[in-house]
Amino acid sequence: MKIRDLTETDLSLAAEIHAASFETSWDAEALGAFLSPTAICLGVEDDGALQGFILLGPCTDQTDIITLAVAPERRGQRLGKHLVTAAQDAAKARGVEIIFLEVAQDNDAAIALYRSLGYVPIGTRKNYYKRAGGRVDALTFRKDLS
Repeated sequence: MKIRDLTETDLSLAAEIHAASFETSWDAEALGAFLSPTAICLGVEDDGALQGFILLGPCTDQTDIITLAVAPERRGQRLGKHLVTAAQDAAKARGVEIIFLEVAQDNDAAIALYRSLGYVPIGTRKNYYKRAGGRVDALTFRKDLS
């Protein structure tokens, strides 16, 4: 397993992983919009193939985890935890003091992951995520890196 910068050549596979992870997913073009020098875009590969990725927004003293996705067949193998930890380290190295994120209230695996890494819930966004069966609230989390 290797954590590395996400590149344009990864975007098609990243879009497939995102589509397998979320009802409302982003295509390669939408994911590519985050590839910027001010953002943090990391991928995890194994045997030369992308298995997951994380995108953080522009880094100032604060940033947001925009999305995190791991290939379905690789879930439960701590890849998400490795990605979040690597992204936090990269953010801290850039002077980020606080990371925020939103996660669907019914995404128990993600909530457990973020809590295990010290993220604290700070609020709720009602009806934030659109689903086939209606809307789901988002829980907002925060982690202080300083």
